[in-house]
Parts: sequence; C-alpha cells; structure tokens
Amino acid sequence: MYVKPAFKSKIIGHNLLQTIINEAFKIFDLEVQTLDVVAENVAANKVYEELGFVEYGFLKNYHKADGKYIHHCFVALYKN
Repeated sequence: MYVKPAFKSKIIGHNLLQTIINEAFKIFDLEVQTLDVVAENVAANKVYEELGFVEYGFLKNYHKADGKYIHHCFVALYKN
C-alpha cells in the first residue's frame, strides 16, 4: 500500500489497513495475517506495530536495488 506524502499525517493508511484487517478476519475466518515490509521503512513499520503486528522473522539482503541490499521484516497479526 502507498499513501502520497501530502496525506501521510492524516492517518489514512492506518485507517485503511485497520478496515482491511477487520474485514479479512471476518470474511475469511482467518486466525493470522502476515506480511513483509522493508526494514528501513520506519513509517510503515510504525503503522504495523500500532495495529498489533509482531515481528516473526528478519531476512538480511532480501533483495538488491540500485546496488544496495534491502532487508525485510516479516510480521504477523493474530486474531484476538
């Protein structure tokens, strides 16, 4: 998901994700939702943490872009 910089301070991303998470748990009767995120993306990691995601894995050098290695965090949200 991407939110334009002009809208980042308006918690749009947080609200969209919360709605998606709630609906996914209801519609698909899931017990856990997982995703991965670029480790260096501080803003995204903060939102996922606020929503209750917890890290269950970390992979250094997950991929390489523009000559730089990118690390990824793997996070999970468990149904209450």
